[in-house]
This record gives sequence, C-alpha cells and structure tokens, in this order.
Amino acid sequence: MRKVYKKLTEDSDNTYILQTIHKVFTTTQGGYKMDEYIKQGIDFLKETGTTFKAKYIKNGLYFADDKEERAIFGITLKNSKGSYSFKFGQSIAEGNKEPSAYDVLACLTKYEPSSFKYFCDEFGYDSDSIKALKTYKAVIKEWEGLNRIFDCMQIEKLREIQ
Repeated sequence: MRKVYKKLTEDSDNTYILQTIHKVFTTTQGGYKMDEYIKQGIDFLKETGTTFKAKYIKNGLYFADDKEERAIFGITLKNSKGSYSFKFGQSIAEGNKEPSAYDVLACLTKYEPSSFKYFCDEFGYDSDSIKALKTYKAVIKEWEGLNRIFDCMQIEKLREIQ
C-alpha cells in the first residue's frame, strides 16, 4: 500500500485517485483489497489522463419523476482535450455520499443516441412525449460533451465500465 501510494504521489497530480485510494482500500488479513468497480473508474482516469472532481451542490429533486430529494453534485472531467462539467444525481440509497468516478462513469452515455424515433423505440419512450424529447436532448448534450474530451478509443474503454 505504501509503495502504491508513494508511486501515485510522485507520478500523479490527480487528487481524486489519491483520495479514493485512502477511502477504498480495506484491510483484509494483513493485506489490502480494492473494490473492483472503484478500480475500473480509477484505471479509466489514469489511462485517459483525466481528472475527476465531484462537488456537492445541494439536495433536491433531480429527475423529472423524483418524489424524494437526493444529493446533487457538480462533476468535472478534465484532460488534455478539454473539460466537461455536468450535474449528477446521487442514488437516494447513498444519501449525501460523494460519488466515485465509477458511479459517474458507469452512468454516462456511451453510444450515439441517433434519431429521436430510434431513441424512443430503443428505451421505451413515447415519441409524442415532451418529457421524452427533453430526455433525448439531455442525452445528446451529454454525448457531445464526452466526445469533446474523449476520442473513439477512449469511448470504447468507457463502454467497458458497467
């Protein structure tokens, strides 16, 4: 653990990775074990040279159908190609817990949404719905933001995070 931490401290300015290592390593019979999901997020960030920042904004209704408030975070992904910032509604079950990179990356749009009709057919929306159109436009905006900072190969790697 000390060697891993020292190496990352010397080689990385990604504060998220360093903070996460402190949070997710658990002692198991004298050794350390990292949650595999958390590792997927950290590995993706390292491989793509991307930093991840999550900042608590407030508790509120996030999705159109929300009945309960949830923690809403501002997320910023940044690399040499630029940055992409957006809001993320944490799972209600997680309370105000800061989302991990895995939590966020697993939820992102990983395929081009194509046409509105295809989107509705694929995800079970009514193509006559204003709500569906708003959702479609939000997915398009997210897809464009990700394509601004990740190339095709990086998007392929992002698809592996599930």
